[in-house]
Amino acid sequence: MEADFPILLAAFVSTRFRFYLTAGVSAAAALAVIAGTVYWASQRRPAFYCQALAQDPDAARQGSDALLHQAAALAGDLRRPGQWHALFTAEQINGWLAYDAHQNHPQLFPTYISDPRVAIENNRARVAFCWHKVPWSTVVSLETEVYLRQTNVVAVRVCRARAGILPLPLAGLLDDIAAAAREAGLQIDVDQIESDPLLLITLPWAQAGNASRPAEQLCLDSLEVNQGEIYVAGHTQRGQPASSTSRETDGNPQPAAHVENSNIQR
Repeated sequence: MEADFPILLAAFVSTRFRFYLTAGVSAAAALAVIAGTVYWASQRRPAFYCQALAQDPDAARQGSDALLHQAAALAGDLRRPGQWHALFTAEQINGWLAYDAHQNHPQLFPTYISDPRVAIENNRARVAFCWHKVPWSTVVSLETEVYLRQTNVVAVRVCRARAGILPLPLAGLLDDIAAAAREAGLQIDVDQIESDPLLLITLPWAQAGNASRPAEQLCLDSLEVNQGEIYVAGHTQRGQPASSTSRETDGNPQPAAHVENSNIQR
């Protein structure tokens, strides 16, 4: 029996070694499968994003030209007292993002954001873009509700966020988006509504005057997000801005109720 002990011990050690080796290999394989699945899921693109990226280059250029033409006409209307309005389609916006913004405004978005595209539905706007930031990259998509909270204050409620098809924590992402918007010259505040993040974008409410032209107050009175299009309307008036559109001294927008049907109709 004593002579057999080393043989039995070696067999026992060999069995345990094989067990741990098999368990280790299995665990490594499982982790690799999980990591691969997570990576695959994070790279999935929403259908609307794939469709927007596949936009014909000629169609993109035509859409971009149409948007720039309408924006130029709107800019002219804003400088004259009276009512103004404009209509922009998702095709025009995506064409501008693919063509003019890409070629003529490469610094418009941070380096870690590329190929943004939009889809517009009734009261909803979906945005997707490629996100490249160490240590990961993914396709981010946001589903938002867009409405006019008060004159010149556009509210963007983020209802859902995804990295590919995976739920995406929003804290760091929204901080980056808000910082990028501020760098682009927008006045933006971050709030919450029913636990959903809320971005409040305040538009410039006045244009400085000079000796030959008094100051002008610009008022966005209506914002309609319809199927495939965004309609805006407002007015320009001369003189001092009204107190109803002023901001508090601490820089936060005055509170206003969310009334979805308050927008004027076309």
